[in-house]
Amino acid sequence: MSNSNDFSKIRNEASKKVTKIESDAQSAFPEIEDIKEDLTSLKNDIAKLYGHVYKDGGKQVKEFASDQIHRAQDAGRDGIKKLEHQVTSKPAQSVAIAFAAGVVASFLLARK
Repeated sequence: MSNSNDFSKIRNEASKKVTKIESDAQSAFPEIEDIKEDLTSLKNDIAKLYGHVYKDGGKQVKEFASDQIHRAQDAGRDGIKKLEHQVTSKPAQSVAIAFAAGVVASFLLARK
């Protein structure tokens, strides 16, 4: 029983530390949430546009869809540039956050 309790304590402590790391990462890189929201919004817009293309098939809709795709690509490039700038300006912090993300991913993938 002692091993079970020890394991439970270690797991709870690790969970608390992972939660703190996630919180620190979100506060250190608030742009990531903005990028996620932008990409989600663009994904939804593109899905709607493809629905219109399928329904209407008009030239204007296709042009609009093309413009939206270009906007999405530009937003993605801008997001990557922001992230690259953040990584180059704070490399140690970036490595720590990448490590934390790996720890979180391993916890999530280990659960079955």
